[in-house]
Amino acid sequence: MQFQKWQKMERANRRRSVFLTILFHAILIGAITYGSSGGKLKNLMPDFVKDLFQTEIPSDDQAKA
Repeated sequence: MQFQKWQKMERANRRRSVFLTILFHAILIGAITYGSSGGKLKNLMPDFVKDLFQTEIPSDDQAKA
């Protein structure tokens, strides 16, 4: 019975460590990429994403008209 408890704890620790490792490396790669662009996120974004964010949001005055 005790052996199964240790196996469950081992699996949980392994999953947690894999998740944290992947998260850490994703953040690290993102930070390196962001830093190498001079801190300008627009240099990293594809054109279609820039087009999506450059659409104008109608103001309250335009929405009423």
